[in-house]
Amino acid sequence: KNIRISEFMRDFDKLRSGTITNHQFLSCLSMIKIFLTQKESELLIEKYKSTEKENFVMWKVFTEDIDKVFIIKN
Repeated sequence: KNIRISEFMRDFDKLRSGTITNHQFLSCLSMIKIFLTQKESELLIEKYKSTEKENFVMWKVFTEDIDKVFIIKN
């Protein structure tokens, strides 16, 4: 669909820390019409959970992984 997921998630990250809450992460995915099962949501959150903040997801790492499918940086 040619959607830039990072543009949607960046709006939730007011401090540009590279992290957003788990709820914001899932909300953003549903806004761009990516609907996941409960188990899929849990697995994504577990994979990209922040090591520094509880109940936060590293959205920047997530979007970089998604972008690797289309283009390799550098």
